[in-house]
Amino acid sequence: MTLLKFNTADHTLSFLFEGEEREYSNVVTIKTHDEYYEVLQRQKRTEKNAPLLRVPIVSTVIEFTHE
Repeated sequence: MTLLKFNTADHTLSFLFEGEEREYSNVVTIKTHDEYYEVLQRQKRTEKNAPLLRVPIVSTVIEFTHE
């Protein structure tokens, strides 16, 4: 099971998979596609959004924090 903890106020994401955790900053949104979620991150140099992660919907839980 994959766990995504997305803080919409701070634009941060914690990615937890098989006991390993990674932290990402400048995350702007999580898009839903047919079979996967796509996490987008704002790029500092270009100021454009780029895909950071794609994770399968069937094995992913997303926790949103808005504070």
